[in-house]
Amino acid sequence: MKRTLLLALLLFATPALAQTRPSDAQLREQFRTDFLRGCQAGRTPGVRNQRNYCNCFVNSYLARYNGQTLGAIAAQANQLGGRGAALVDLMMSPERQACAARS
Repeated sequence: MKRTLLLALLLFATPALAQTRPSDAQLREQFRTDFLRGCQAGRTPGVRNQRNYCNCFVNSYLARYNGQTLGAIAAQANQLGGRGAALVDLMMSPERQACAARS
């Protein structure tokens, strides 16, 4: 499941966004949409309510980072491949664990 979440994060760095200057609100909404699509398509072990877990987890990202930073993290994680995904997972592990415990 971690890979599904990170894939959603990596999908955020789309070429269409790179060609324009979206607002912070647009970047955050695009991140939310892409993240939820990937997260809700998977199953997280130990989580009873995947939808609540995904909403909690995406809100954690949005509370911590602004849209520009989310885009930069996604771009860097994409360039690093699996190591980037592992780093992002480590950065968000306290929030991920808290969301899993509540869902």
